Amino acid sequence: LASRLRAEGGLGRYVVGIDFSGNPTVSGFVQFAEAFAAARAAGLHTVVHAAEVANDADTDAIIGFRPDRLGHALHLSAAHMAALEAAPIPIELCPTSNMKTLRLDSLAAHPTLRRWIEGGYPVSISTDDFGVFSTTASQRAQTSHRIPAAAELPASRLHAAGLRRARPR
Repeated sequence: LASRLRAEGGLGRYVVGIDFSGNPTVSGFVQFAEAFAAARAAGLHTVVHAAEVANDADTDAIIGFRPDRLGHALHLSAAHMAALEAAPIPIELCPTSNMKTLRLDSLAAHPTLRRWIEGGYPVSISTDDFGVFSTTASQRAQTSHRIPAAAELPASRLHAAGLRRARPR
């Protein structure tokens, strides 16, 4: 649908990509990989929510596909971490939703946030789902200084990183 809308022009010219998300316990990326490959071939950007739950086979398929960006990337094996560090795929970190879905007491308990930020990995601070998690990009920008490992960084650096990775083709 996204490829068709883009090809038709009109308002479709504003369709720049597709995103794979949803309940990771119900279905995995493999079922949609062919559609994502077709979208990429049509010039669309791809974002895939990855490793929201521990599922090595699904995470293998997602990293192998190499989307333009990953969402979350929380439950990663040592092999997945090494693969991403060797050939980075920018990650949309979603601290508010991760706090809620992982039932964290604080962001200091986040499984990957500190490592990605302190290691200089390409990340952006994102919001995930406004309707479910009641946070906006503006709120996230205002509170990014509360994120451990990001407190010493200018907030503009984290948010500019996200903008650089959002450019349409």
